[in-house]
Amino acid sequence: MEIVFASPHCALDRSSGAAISVTTQLEQLASLGWTCRTVTGTITSSAEPFDRHFAALGVRRAGQCGGSILLGTDRHGVEHRIVPMHGQRRGAMTSDDEERYFAVVRAQIRSRRPDLVYVYGKRLLEQAILREARRQGIATAFYLANAGYGDPAPFADADAVFTPSKALARFYRERLGLAAESIGSFTHPLVRSSEPGESIVFVNPERGKGVSFLFQIARQCLVELPEARFVVVESRHTRESSARMLGIDWDDVPNVSFVGQQPDLTAILGAARVLLFPALAFDAAPRILVEANHLGLPAISSAHGGSPEMLDGAGFLIDIPQRYRDAPMVLPDADAVEPWVRDLTLLLRDPAAHAAARRRAGAAAGRHALTRLAGALSDRLALLAARRG
Repeated sequence: MEIVFASPHCALDRSSGAAISVTTQLEQLASLGWTCRTVTGTITSSAEPFDRHFAALGVRRAGQCGGSILLGTDRHGVEHRIVPMHGQRRGAMTSDDEERYFAVVRAQIRSRRPDLVYVYGKRLLEQAILREARRQGIATAFYLANAGYGDPAPFADADAVFTPSKALARFYRERLGLAAESIGSFTHPLVRSSEPGESIVFVNPERGKGVSFLFQIARQCLVELPEARFVVVESRHTRESSARMLGIDWDDVPNVSFVGQQPDLTAILGAARVLLFPALAFDAAPRILVEANHLGLPAISSAHGGSPEMLDGAGFLIDIPQRYRDAPMVLPDADAVEPWVRDLTLLLRDPAAHAAARRRAGAAAGRHALTRLAGALSDRLALLAARRG
């Protein structure tokens, strides 16, 4: 069977969790015998020029289609075709970009006749792709990865809508009356290469991830837990941008250090003692928590969104007051951060508690096994294709 994923957002964008998830799904389907292909553009979530990564990804000129040059590469059983565009931001797409891209997608659908067309994205272009597939009698599916949709229109021509967590499926059932299905978090397991160190890791210092809580936790630890050392991994946000956003000075917390964006978090997470995840936004299925479980790394996380589901009995969950979730740039008071400092103290100072938390994480990791998730997804997609056929 054949599946084509179509989106102007590049499937090879390593800064996009949705792109990583979809490519992982396709790679797993390819291992089960599916023919998997992506037809995407050069839109990415990263500020770094995407073409800097072409050589490492094996991207090369791959022909022409629909009046456009195509770039391409084959990776892990998936054939990727990319339509060059004028920029990397979705808002910078021109009408020429959209016309050329849609012409390529339409030509691919008509010539290849896949069993299923898979998309994500809320704009009119994605809706047009789904309608075109429907007109061609091809089954369609939509990957809904975040809580940012307020209108059911993007899903009107999708035969099925998939989410990475049951929490997000419930969210959209309540918000839009949408019958979405959870397929689980397709997250590659990380393999530990060293014994745990002493650092407390926080990834992506942005407001939705709870950087305001990180700052206040670190400040309180200067007094209550002076041995605590925090490592912040930059991503879409950096030391400088987070300082401007919150109006803070990171020099006030000398127990916090920063490292640049990482293509692979294995080494940093593998050398950590604790993962800190005080997310304020509704995070549908935090991949970082699944990765922590695979590494046997204890996590302390906020208790809303998909976090409890991803930890699945491991880690430590803390309720964040709604007033801070509604105002993520407000620095929390001492009472709000005290539970975080308490759990950090336990994991840093009690070896038995830390060992028990590691065992729970390892046990939970097995419940996110890719082979099991991929088999269930393959069966579901085959049923969709058979019904449409």
